[in-house]
Amino acid sequence: MYRVCLVVRAGGRPLRGWLPALLLAGLAASASLAAQEHWRVTGSVTDAQGLALPGVAVVLHTAERDFVASTVTDRAGAFALDGVPPGDYVIAASLLGFSPREEPVTVGPSGVDVAITLEVGSFAQEVSVTALMPELATELVAPASEIERRVVQD
Repeated sequence: MYRVCLVVRAGGRPLRGWLPALLLAGLAASASLAAQEHWRVTGSVTDAQGLALPGVAVVLHTAERDFVASTVTDRAGAFALDGVPPGDYVIAASLLGFSPREEPVTVGPSGVDVAITLEVGSFAQEVSVTALMPELATELVAPASEIERRVVQD
């Protein structure tokens, strides 16, 4: 435990009376208000059978798609996003092999707890490779007999 001592001096002498108490009360009130301006979003991500999904990317953004916070679920499929200002948001969860999911959430004074279920997705993958074949330099091609003669002559 820490002890905080506030001494206000005016002209080298400590001030006594209501001024130091008022300053201390103002500091405590501002710290309390600052702590209440941000809340916590917690939750878990599971599959359709209710099994926890670790490693899920969880992103919180506004309806306009402005980034707010992100994290990854732990072994138990749980996540926590701290320091979220109160308001309306969209929470998105995605994991390879599952269909991504987005849900609206409202963060208030008590925070919010979200349960997200991901459905198995389809693995439709297409790979296309494009390559150009280099042009052959036909004017530089000489019969093998000419090449041999040149080598012998040189």
